[in-house]
Amino acid sequence: MMLGVFKAVKDANEPNGYKLYNYSKNEGLVYRTVWDLFEDRDGNLWAATREGVSKIVKGIDSGKFPVIQNYTKNDGLIHNSVLSIFQDSKKNMWFGTEGGLSKLILNKEEGYDPKSE
Repeated sequence: MMLGVFKAVKDANEPNGYKLYNYSKNEGLVYRTVWDLFEDRDGNLWAATREGVSKIVKGIDSGKFPVIQNYTKNDGLIHNSVLSIFQDSKKNMWFGTEGGLSKLILNKEEGYDPKSE
């Protein structure tokens, strides 16, 4: 279990040679505790939490706050409590939740509940 997410970046201007960035609910994550962290093929980070998924968009630099997109049940997830994240060969994002699987395709959420088949 992680309480937030961090990223270390090499920075010759820092005394120890790197700069540490921290991301928590204060910076836009949907929830403070992160159950799983996944880097997709485009370099974006996805954080699974009990209140949904946060996507930290690649391009973090110069201490600027990143763009964070949050996905919850209101956006189409089958359940807010997300435990795992996976990306398939077609770049679809899969979220394992306490209510089943949700699949993100081209900015559209499709819920899948294995009990319904």
